[in-house]
Amino acid sequence: MAYSFRNPSDGIIKHYLETSKIIAVVGLSDREDTTSHRVSKEMQERGYRIIPVNPRAAGGQILGETVYASLQEIPFPVDIVDVYRRSEFLPDVARDFIETDAKNFLGTIGSWKNQEAEEILRGAGREDIVMNRCIKREHTLTDLRRLPIRFINDKQLIIEENPSLLGFSSYSYSVSWLGWPVKWRGPCLICLI
Repeated sequence: MAYSFRNPSDGIIKHYLETSKIIAVVGLSDREDTTSHRVSKEMQERGYRIIPVNPRAAGGQILGETVYASLQEIPFPVDIVDVYRRSEFLPDVARDFIETDAKNFLGTIGSWKNQEAEEILRGAGREDIVMNRCIKREHTLTDLRRLPIRFINDKQLIIEENPSLLGFSSYSYSVSWLGWPVKWRGPCLICLI
C-alpha cells in the first residue's frame, strides 16, 4: 500500500497561523529570487518574525535576522518550523525539530512523500504536522475565508462584496500571487482557481 499523509483540517491550520508569531525557516536562502526568500519576506511583512536556519549562512543575517545553523541553536521559543528542503532531507529536519520546543512542523510544497519524517515526529509525540503546503498560501486563504465567498465549481469562486469594503486593501495582490485570474463583475470579484 502506498504511503499517504493526511494534513490537519483547514481550521486547525488556521489556528496554527493565528496563534503563532515566530517562524523558523529551515533552508532560507539569502538569494532574493528563491521561493524561500520571497515567501519568508512576505510572511515577515504580514507581521511574523522570521528566523533563518541555514548552516551555510550561519552567523550572518537574512531579512534582518541572525541566521542559525540548526533549530537547536535558536535561543528562544519558535512557533512554526517551515521547511524548504527536499523531501529526502525531512527526516534530518524532523530529528532536529524534536530536540526543540517548536510547536508546529510545516513541510512546504513538494515535501509530501516522506513517511520516515512523519514517523519520527509522531514517535516523539509531535502531532502538529503539515506537509506539502505553502505557508504564505495558507495565510492568504485564512484571510480569504473571512470574505463572503461562494464556490461556483471546483475552478471558480465569487467574492460577494468588494474586498476593499471589508478592509482588504492589498487583496488583489494576495489573490494574484496565487496565480488566480481576477475579474470584477459589478459588485463581485470572480477568481478562477
